[in-house]
Amino acid sequence: MHGRAEAVRAVVPGPARLLEIGCGDGYFLRYVKDLGWDVEGIELGRSAAEFARERLGVRVHCGRVEELSLPQSRYDVIYLHHVFEHLGSPLETLQRLRPLLADGGWLYLAIPNWRSLDRRIFGACWIGMTPPQHLFLYDRSTLKALLAKAGFKLKRTTTYSREGTTLLGYTESLRYLLIEWGLRPERPRPSGAKPGPTWPDGSLRSDRAWKRLLQRAEKAFWWPVHTLADRFGYGSNLMAWAQPKWDRAAWRRRPQGPGPAV
Repeated sequence: MHGRAEAVRAVVPGPARLLEIGCGDGYFLRYVKDLGWDVEGIELGRSAAEFARERLGVRVHCGRVEELSLPQSRYDVIYLHHVFEHLGSPLETLQRLRPLLADGGWLYLAIPNWRSLDRRIFGACWIGMTPPQHLFLYDRSTLKALLAKAGFKLKRTTTYSREGTTLLGYTESLRYLLIEWGLRPERPRPSGAKPGPTWPDGSLRSDRAWKRLLQRAEKAFWWPVHTLADRFGYGSNLMAWAQPKWDRAAWRRRPQGPGPAV
């Protein structure tokens, strides 16, 4: 949560008004709220929205953004973190979000990067594919074109490969590749199957210990790869900031002369 919040505050220091689309259980909203921000969320899952409202004390609407009545020109940041690639009508959603932003407001998108090095390495086994959940995938140029069509101007982008402490683009894609090659089982142990031996967590033979060792080995192996990829724009994920384009036609249609007498 800290890294995600700092990425936002690097552009909008705040405190400010933030709307998160697809906020899940609301933990990010709660974290930002504790920093003094005015936060609000939208979530499709009813149980997740109720948890955020009742347990975390954040305002969350349940439904689709296209169906909700939200105040215009209210939000300083509209935040979509790995949500945009799941949307069936991305252009329609962007057009719906544009009038919700206050003057000088920002749209934040974090999405899988089609141009990423790990996509080129793993091909169809790249975790960013994840069909059928990921409906559309973008690189910087295609995202810029879509944003422009919706009335936004792409202002800044960066790529990153670490999500917290994990390297999902590399480590999980490698697991998919091993499944594809038949070197790793695709399904969990069937119900009723005889369980394997269990070992204390401190033992090197325990599952948890092996997972920790493998994760450390994976990070050590992939660290120089993803570091160079991020530096040159080929990271696993694309982080984009956009603002509404200035509407020249609307400016020309503005009322002229002095306002009405009071």
